[in-house]
Amino acid sequence: STGLLHEDYVGQEVHMAWSTDGLHWSEPQVIVHTHPESKIVRNNAGLCAAGGKLYNYVCVANDFRRDVVPPGMMGLVQQKIRLDAYSTADLLHWEHHENLNDNIYLFEGPRPTLSGKYICCGFDVINHDAMMLIWDDASRLAEPPRVVRVPSSPEGPLPEQGTWYQTGDGRIYMFHRDTSVSCRLGLNWSDDDGETWSK
Repeated sequence: STGLLHEDYVGQEVHMAWSTDGLHWSEPQVIVHTHPESKIVRNNAGLCAAGGKLYNYVCVANDFRRDVVPPGMMGLVQQKIRLDAYSTADLLHWEHHENLNDNIYLFEGPRPTLSGKYICCGFDVINHDAMMLIWDDASRLAEPPRVVRVPSSPEGPLPEQGTWYQTGDGRIYMFHRDTSVSCRLGLNWSDDDGETWSK
């Protein structure tokens, strides 16, 4: 995510570079350009490779008003955010898939579970509930996913920026940053491949 002045400023767009060894990199390329006059902000929301294609997920939002609003995710309140995807088989030609979901914010792309479905965690920008996005078919990663809401906790936290891992017994553990600034992490888990979750 490349902003003109700082993070999440209007005109922010998504760039990429590639490497075969992690040491030597291509020149940066633009995946999706954003005109500052559009008052749009685009965030790189994660990558996923499957079936010979690379998918780049992009959150598209209106002006965050970063020039007058204090930094932080609370500036997303009352925002309209949509999730787009861009897919490529050659890193040169990208196909745009618009509006996979409304009002969800992601921080990492989907990854496969042990069963082969692809999942990632975001949060609802209206009420801050954690939400799991599930793609049952790896060939349909540019289509709208199923959405499973994660139960909230009576103790807090307000989840955002979730990330997960799965143990050999199949349990998926999900960690969440807490936007209420409690200095704690949230943790919940699923024993049915992401379909239902603990508080």
